[in-house]
Amino acid sequence: MRLSTPKMLRILLAGVLFVGAFPQIRNLKLGIGTANAQIPPNINSCSDVGDPEFHSLRPYQASPCQTEMDSTAKFCGNELIFHDTIKEEYPGGGTCTDNGTKVTCKYEEIIDKRLTIDLSGANLPFMGNTENVPNSQTRNGSDPPLDDADKVNGYVSWYLNGIINRAEDGTSKTTDYNLVNLSGPLNKLLPGAILDAQRIETIGNVDSDNHNQIAVCGDSNLGIIGDITGLGSFTPGECYEGNDTRAKGRVFRLKSQGGDDGWSDDLGWWSRWIGMMVDKLAPFFPGVARDVIETYIGEPWNKRIPPLPWSDEDGKPFATEDLYTKAYYEWRGNTCVLIPVINKVVCFDNILVPNKYADLYSYVPLSSTEDLKGQVIIDEASSATGVVDDDVAVSDITFSNQTPSTLFFSHMQESTELASALQDTFVSSSEQGNKTGSPTNVAPPAACTSVDVRSNKGDDLFATQLTGNLHYEVKFSCEFDSIPTCSGSCFPNQNLCNAEGGTAGTGTCPVGRYCCSIPGPRPPVQTCTKDIYIALSTTSSTPKVEDIWSQLVAGPQSIFKKIFPKTNTTGGMGQIKDIPGSTNITYTGLGISQQNTDLKLPHIGGISEYFLKGIQTALRPKGFGEPISFGESEASCSGDGSLPTLPPASGDCKLGTLGMVGSANLSSLPTLVSIVEAASQNYDVPPGLILGVMFGEGAFNGGSSAKYEWTEENVKKWSTGCESMPNCSPDTFPSTGVVPFFEAYWNKIKDAVKVVDPDRVPSPCNLMDAVFALAKDLNQSQNGSGAFSGRTCYGIPLNAGFGGSSNCSWDGSDYETAIRVWEFGTAYNSTYTCATLTGSCATGGGASAACPGGDVCEKVSSGGSSHNSCVWGVAHSH
Repeated sequence: MRLSTPKMLRILLAGVLFVGAFPQIRNLKLGIGTANAQIPPNINSCSDVGDPEFHSLRPYQASPCQTEMDSTAKFCGNELIFHDTIKEEYPGGGTCTDNGTKVTCKYEEIIDKRLTIDLSGANLPFMGNTENVPNSQTRNGSDPPLDDADKVNGYVSWYLNGIINRAEDGTSKTTDYNLVNLSGPLNKLLPGAILDAQRIETIGNVDSDNHNQIAVCGDSNLGIIGDITGLGSFTPGECYEGNDTRAKGRVFRLKSQGGDDGWSDDLGWWSRWIGMMVDKLAPFFPGVARDVIETYIGEPWNKRIPPLPWSDEDGKPFATEDLYTKAYYEWRGNTCVLIPVINKVVCFDNILVPNKYADLYSYVPLSSTEDLKGQVIIDEASSATGVVDDDVAVSDITFSNQTPSTLFFSHMQESTELASALQDTFVSSSEQGNKTGSPTNVAPPAACTSVDVRSNKGDDLFATQLTGNLHYEVKFSCEFDSIPTCSGSCFPNQNLCNAEGGTAGTGTCPVGRYCCSIPGPRPPVQTCTKDIYIALSTTSSTPKVEDIWSQLVAGPQSIFKKIFPKTNTTGGMGQIKDIPGSTNITYTGLGISQQNTDLKLPHIGGISEYFLKGIQTALRPKGFGEPISFGESEASCSGDGSLPTLPPASGDCKLGTLGMVGSANLSSLPTLVSIVEAASQNYDVPPGLILGVMFGEGAFNGGSSAKYEWTEENVKKWSTGCESMPNCSPDTFPSTGVVPFFEAYWNKIKDAVKVVDPDRVPSPCNLMDAVFALAKDLNQSQNGSGAFSGRTCYGIPLNAGFGGSSNCSWDGSDYETAIRVWEFGTAYNSTYTCATLTGSCATGGGASAACPGGDVCEKVSSGGSSHNSCVWGVAHSH
């Protein structure tokens, strides 16, 4: 039996992802008012800073360090309707035809206009909110303010970070209740050293990827003396009054800059003095190396960032745990000595070594807080069309020389970095590259016209103007009243008329002149107005959203799937729906008629539905969470047990004998026979070998050890997806279906069944899915590996990486090699030899059937009661 790594973690994640039993506050299609956010003065480069900064989770709005768009996902948006009005007069231009009492004039015009479109009100839902909370502009946030439960229930940024350790709040949020319920999964799951490393990385990215933002404001317990000297213990305080004034107290940025403190330098003169003291002592101990004296007496930790177990001041792992402990306490403001012989660290609080960098370090962000650029464009290959009435035709519509609207997305870089850190708590080292893997078990993306969207009030996107040249051609006709013929004067004073006022005469006035009877007024000018409506389709580009969607919800290593592993399977939760987020936008500009519409953002609604709401619902008592919306499962279940059309087998791919295999009578199980033969035909594996491996795994056990009741009805139920095989759960590995699979290996071969049913969603608990996967595995196993060179099992030479058959007619080496690989894999050593131990037929194989010393037990020439012999016997008798 081939086994792989056992799974775990759902319970652990469930325990730490819970953020308090609060009702969720969320609004669908929430109306958006004017944003209260104010863009600080323009920050031209990543090395520039300002004071005040807006909020510690979005300090520099609309001023990203990364100036180019990267890793964006495009999504079609609603159409922008442009309205133009064309007015013509009669008599005037055009080509006119007199139709008796009416005149029909036809017009052809070429229109070119420069459009400037303002997109106001756009915000980013669900990812974060720094506007309805205390910030540098207002102490309460814009109305309505968010309470702490609203933050973590409604926004990814607040959920992952927790509400503690914010520059705006000081220590006011650091309560026992908040630490237990609202501190976020990262602060609960990650070890202290890992959190320290995350913050060191944030500091290291200053100037290249991050602004040198304000992390915290603090005050010394020694008052003004401490504030000036940096000595004493520091307590975090609220940085801002909330009235756009500068940060108050001692300001700590990520790195020291200007007059502000930071974590980029050393701890100070005391630590340097220790080093000088070692220099003075060294001559008195001529036989003792300087580094030995430093080890016991000095060499204090002299960085403002903390030491890490794997990185001393030279970037190398600490030699001992005691040395790491010594350095860590020195970073916290102590002076320590490592006592020789007993190797114990003794420390005392040294008032001359500052504590502030350790006291305030937890306020350094765990990730980037930078904005990323996205955009909204009018489609380059525009799908714009004219809205046509009976006599208006619009053609040749183009939108050229376009300057897209730039959007500034907050919390996207932050969310992908924090999600990656959370994934590290359960993703194995071999799967690190799959953190942002392609989504699985997800319904097709929503269409442009989808009404199933999610929205709440997020941070402003600060959309810039969209400009471009609109060109179109229009043809239309107008009908006017004809000007009657009369004996009278023509106006103006031309052609048949001699003087102003006219003289009686005969004839019809030419076009452009007016006939009047004498006396009488000049006929009125007739007008024709046509409304032209042009629909310009829009596309949005959202940065990092594909990665975040995969990490949080849809990918194979997503956090959501660790809580809900059973999606899109029979008896499971249904398919994950790819729901867009939506934000209301007001379009304004000359000729823009559709002023209110929404901008759709890919995946954002699904992140809200499953990561924010779904996990909360799963972790709360039944009835206390909101219902979660799933799509229909692709797994089909037919009431009459119908199966896909299975190809007929021929030759050696067809079972030769239909009789008893253990407790199963193949003569009364035509569906099982068809499945085994179809798998055999498609993967060139002898059908008897498939039955033999199933037999060896106990699938056909009888009596008290029977696993299954083999009836035709059951075979159909277990194969169509109407019912899983007994005592089998699709999310449990090693699987417990008809043959066992480890999760990693199942994922490699599970699609084998799709050769007969391309739309199938495979399950290890489905009989047909497992049989096809087994056939594919045996086909790949018959070649063996280089480790089998010169080896035999059951007295038969094993294939050493080649030599397998390309049809169902296998020789003895092919059979035996496939059996050997199924039982032990491709390695060969003293533990994994041959499954030929006498009396091991019913053991299920594996180590309990291994023959000590190699191929020295049963042979094919003698047969016997070994596990290998039982599998071989069934394989060659059907």
